[in-house]
Amino acid sequence: MSDTPLHPPARRPKPLVLCTLEGLGEREEKMGNAVRLARTPSLDALGAKRPRVVLSATGPNVGLAEGRVGSSAIAHLTLGAGRPPRTEAARIDALIADRKLGTNPIVARSIWIAQDRKCRLHLFGVISESGVHASFDHLRALLHVADMNDVKVVLHAILDGQAAHPKSASRHLEILHHLLEDKGVIGTLSGRRFAMDRDGRWDLVNKAYTAIVRGHAETHETAFDALRMGYAKGQTDTTFEPVRIGDYDGIKGDFMADFSADKPTWEWIGEEVGFAFGHRPDRMQQLSAMLVRRGVPAEIEQQMLTDRGKAVRAFDAQCFLAMTEMSRELEVPPAFGPEPVDSSFGEALERAGLTQIRIAESEKAPHVTRFFSGGRDEPFEREERILVPSPREDVEPHAAAVAVEADRTIRACKHDFVLVNLASCDLAGHTGDLKTAIAAVEAVDAAVGVIARAVEDAGGALVVVGTHGNCERMLDDDGKPHTGHTTSPVPLWYASADDAAELSTGSLSDVAPTLLEILGIAPPAAMTGRSLRISR
Repeated sequence: MSDTPLHPPARRPKPLVLCTLEGLGEREEKMGNAVRLARTPSLDALGAKRPRVVLSATGPNVGLAEGRVGSSAIAHLTLGAGRPPRTEAARIDALIADRKLGTNPIVARSIWIAQDRKCRLHLFGVISESGVHASFDHLRALLHVADMNDVKVVLHAILDGQAAHPKSASRHLEILHHLLEDKGVIGTLSGRRFAMDRDGRWDLVNKAYTAIVRGHAETHETAFDALRMGYAKGQTDTTFEPVRIGDYDGIKGDFMADFSADKPTWEWIGEEVGFAFGHRPDRMQQLSAMLVRRGVPAEIEQQMLTDRGKAVRAFDAQCFLAMTEMSRELEVPPAFGPEPVDSSFGEALERAGLTQIRIAESEKAPHVTRFFSGGRDEPFEREERILVPSPREDVEPHAAAVAVEADRTIRACKHDFVLVNLASCDLAGHTGDLKTAIAAVEAVDAAVGVIARAVEDAGGALVVVGTHGNCERMLDDDGKPHTGHTTSPVPLWYASADDAAELSTGSLSDVAPTLLEILGIAPPAAMTGRSLRISR
């Protein structure tokens, strides 16, 4: 435990509530600022009780390279760790800087399999300059390694449209055109709505899967042709229907059976090798599950992963690899495994014998569970979780439904700590539409009002904090829609009737030590963050 003296409030609040607001940053300018333009009586009331402070949520303060924008996943990892985590993205950057990416055992294995089988290397990932889910620098380095080893590449490009402008893919395709020259081709294009769903919409993922594996999709001569046609149909980069490009006709494979078994079972098995190059482990999990035929519901296997009644397995065992770890049940070897965060906030509560509960919409479940718990999937002892089903369309309101569950939970006074995640501001910010973003901020403000009243009635304490910037900057310098994350600091509000302490500025890594001090728990020595409380 830390030797830093504690100055907790005279009474431990119950519950202590942390409410995280995704995509809500701090920016003084009003032009294009949905936060400033929205009516926010609840947040204004919190600020009137105790001045809000701002925290850094980007770059080295959250374990990223200088100038890199933060994300909700990185933010929750930092919030729970109480220190800047050593992220996979930063570790990949470091190895690339040393020109040693090809020495990584998993990267080397993917190259060796391609050489041994004389097959293509299929690469999967988001193409975007935002760097939130994947990096052009990482892709460029992988292509260089493949080229140096005479391995041809097929890229299955996922268009962004959220962390980047909804129709910015043409610029990204230009970059790809130069990167792939003499090194490989684009096999398929797909919007992230299809290839990156993580909320059980298998019918959407299946469209990307069938284009990739069997080549069953609309075909265009070039990626630029496909993009123009998609835009003409009213699609955006996010909603872009999966298509195949040129003469790509799927992963090479055949029906096979193990005749050494007592009853040989025929399966269609792919004979090539795949590699997911994104550095976010949660976003391609469903597509990857289909590609390796593990972690998929039985009914989905029967409906979508068969051919003439025989099982289809796109990649043979250990022939689909990834830059970072996905769910362990998928058994996809990661080039950069997670570095679990020991002594996290959740673990500190467990050791103190306190109860905790995490509340979010289902689409954001990894943020309040796996990431906030330092890479741990299993609940801590005395931890509960409530996941509100996400709306089927991302633009639908959902903050109110989360607030209803939070209100009920807080008023029950059964838990010492409550984590509530509200994601509407980030989702709306990615649309590029200022009116939508303003409405989202107001919906989140109303939800915060519900939560604040419940905390006050229960005699608890409330901390509200943004996770990263987005909707505070809806226009770029040219006055065009801006949809990506920003390097803006984030605001933090604190409300407690029993605590007169003021707060200082800092970073997201200071939030966990602050929460522990409020609870009267000494922070673990591993937490390098400091308490933001300034006791009077």
